[in-house]
Amino acid sequence: MQILLKKNIFTLKIWNDKIFYSNLIANNKSIHIPYRYGYNMYEFKTLFITDDPIEAVKIIKWLDSWGHLVKTTGFEDEELFKENLLIHDLILVDMPSRDYKRDPVETIKKVTRVPIVCMCMDGKTPDLMENCSSIGKPVDQVELKFTLEMAINKHRMENALLESENKYKLLIENANDPIIVLKEDGTFLLVNQSGARYFGGIPDDFIGKNMWDVFPKNHADSQMRSVCNVIESGKGVVIDKKTVINNEERWFSTKIQPLRDSDGSISSVQLIARDITSQKNKEKDLKEEKNFLSGTLNDMHTFVMVLKPTGEIIFVNNTPLELIGKELEDIEGMLLYETPWWNYSPEVKASIKRDIELCATGKILAHETQIYSNDGLMWINFSMHPIYDDKGNVKYLVPECRDITKIKNAKKALKMEKPDTHPAQDVYPVFPF
Repeated sequence: MQILLKKNIFTLKIWNDKIFYSNLIANNKSIHIPYRYGYNMYEFKTLFITDDPIEAVKIIKWLDSWGHLVKTTGFEDEELFKENLLIHDLILVDMPSRDYKRDPVETIKKVTRVPIVCMCMDGKTPDLMENCSSIGKPVDQVELKFTLEMAINKHRMENALLESENKYKLLIENANDPIIVLKEDGTFLLVNQSGARYFGGIPDDFIGKNMWDVFPKNHADSQMRSVCNVIESGKGVVIDKKTVINNEERWFSTKIQPLRDSDGSISSVQLIARDITSQKNKEKDLKEEKNFLSGTLNDMHTFVMVLKPTGEIIFVNNTPLELIGKELEDIEGMLLYETPWWNYSPEVKASIKRDIELCATGKILAHETQIYSNDGLMWINFSMHPIYDDKGNVKYLVPECRDITKIKNAKKALKMEKPDTHPAQDVYPVFPF
């Protein structure tokens, strides 16, 4: 080790450790840039503010051994007041014992996102921000290391929490579904952009308002009963309910999730609501269609079915269902060619599947085939035609079947009873001559 002192400038060189501290200026000029071969050996970028060069030599060596890449400056250094202090991972301050023209403490107080450790005479802590820790002078090596580690770890945890909160906030604000955080008394703690749009405003408009401010009383009462049940049970639920927002009826599927406080108690909930009005309207239309089909087609003696273009059954009238002892609910949603009517033959199932594929392209089909019934196979005249929507796309397929078993049997019987059409050979008497 070699220490060279010249006026206010000193240089420290530690050759065997390949560490160099040069141009450390004790008073009013920028001073110190330490480095070691290979910067990746350092874990922290630390700014050390001090006017005590002798104490600095000792502390810089400690910091370097702990993985700190140290930059040192003085309290009257102009760079201290110009530099972006946020580039550092840690700021270590050797608090001055005298006053300066420009208060360095006021500059440091502005740094709210970097941990600060102050070395103070007689343990007097400066009036800094919450991110400041302090240690008494003279400084003990073990105590300093512990204080720095605690400050850095605390800062990292706070940053991780802040980052997590920011991500959560970003997800909530950009979610397509309304998201609300609600107190147990119905007061809004948070309303995201989507929820505010439904209510007719911006998120800040609803903070402090309650459920009864945006919903009719009977709907607010019903929703709050569900909220209270979740808070009491501690278990989340999903509820489909119709409500009224801005005089418009809408259906929502709402997930209500309890939010626990730090002590484990529950005093608020998070609601994530998905607008299912369009789905409910389609269900209503489908139900009305089924009621119409049932009322119109159920008493017909022919077989009538309504399929999706892909072949799934939407409706079947009573006549073919009675043949196999089934209800509509038993086969609704099944592919037509997978139903019991065609299970007697793989070839027939494949034929019906081809019919569906052709009809879905707009073709009309008709042919004779057989279907299974509990009383045996039946002959039917099978036809299928497409139904189009207002845009010209195939919306439904309608197979129709007519029982032709009696006709088939009659033709067969007639063929069996019909006399031989070949002429009989004439028989002539033979007379002797």
